[in-house]
Amino acid sequence: MDVVDHYEQGDWRADLVFLTGDLVQDDTREAYRNLRVVTDRLGLPMQVVPGNHDVPDLLREELAGYGYCGSFRGAGWTLIGLSTHAPGRVDGVIAPGELARIEDALIRVDTSAVALFLHHPPVRLGSVWMDAIGLRNRESLFELVGRFPVVRVIVFGHAHQTFDEHESGIRIVGTPSTGRQFRPRSDEFTLDDRPPAYRRLEFRPNGRLDTEVVWIRTSRHYASDA
Repeated sequence: MDVVDHYEQGDWRADLVFLTGDLVQDDTREAYRNLRVVTDRLGLPMQVVPGNHDVPDLLREELAGYGYCGSFRGAGWTLIGLSTHAPGRVDGVIAPGELARIEDALIRVDTSAVALFLHHPPVRLGSVWMDAIGLRNRESLFELVGRFPVVRVIVFGHAHQTFDEHESGIRIVGTPSTGRQFRPRSDEFTLDDRPPAYRRLEFRPNGRLDTEVVWIRTSRHYASDA
């Protein structure tokens, strides 16, 4: 709620919202309905990918009209969402059928640059407990995208922290949580004291990505912990 309030009160305007999973915590139909009340306020196109806390069937039903692991084209870029949801598991996997779908999408791409969006980190973050619940078959993903130089960026959620590095020539970007953050490079699960946040992504026609993390320091949740 605080993130949406902050966006509405600011001057920066988006063309699309990409929700990178773990959209609810209690896995109920009502939770997705409550989420939709908030996100619909933005009046923007929505794309979603499922996280380990999500129930994909409920997500698709209650967020009908939002793009589910879909794509968006603009400014010379194609943005593609993919599922890393593994039923009953906290870590993630890209199933063979999903890898085949992404390969087919990349074959058909007619833009000069591509960004992929998924939930689980496709690289190690230097955090022992988090790296144990990242993307299991990351090698399969990089083998695939390595055959398509048009893939410039991979964006993930899950880790509740910022990240911005390169792997195999691809920019890997992690977006923090709109709720609580996890402390980077910790051996065990540890909450950070940073406030809720969201990441702005500006895809340029020349293939460049400009990005900024916006910390909501006026958040009611953050203020109560300060």
